[in-house]
Amino acid sequence: MDFLNTFLSADFWAMTLVIILFLVGLMGSFLPILPGAVIIWAAIVMHKLWLWDQSVSWWTVGLATGLMAMAILADYLCTLWGARKFGASWKGGFGALIGGVVGLFIPPQVVFIFVGPFLGAVLGELFGGRYPKPALKAGVGTLVGGLIAFAVKLALCVAMVIGFFLSLPPQA
Repeated sequence: MDFLNTFLSADFWAMTLVIILFLVGLMGSFLPILPGAVIIWAAIVMHKLWLWDQSVSWWTVGLATGLMAMAILADYLCTLWGARKFGASWKGGFGALIGGVVGLFIPPQVVFIFVGPFLGAVLGELFGGRYPKPALKAGVGTLVGGLIAFAVKLALCVAMVIGFFLSLPPQA
């Protein structure tokens, strides 16, 4: 009977849904089509609204909101930093943006989310009149920035998940 009560409890279903959403969110750190940090944040907010006092504090929700915003910004800022650090012009940056969007629709997306911006930056620089060597360097910059963004987003998503579990109040 105790198993049945646990199975029917709101706590059980809330935590089950949160864990599923956390797994989907962490996969979203790898798959560009899924907004991983947003999914993890939504799971934390959902848990708080569902269980209220038996969930994490509003301070934890606020911290998760900040981490989610940082993950979203990291995507753009790290890629921009990489492109600029390696000498990309605005044409290379625009090409990288277009390449990133196109890369979302070419399977396998996990590969083309990196290849698309690289090729876009190179082509943008070449069409802008730059020589191949600086154009390739700008492409490498977008690739380096994208890989750094990936690592930062993954770390922030993992931090959100760990912070959630560490902030849960003890269960009676």
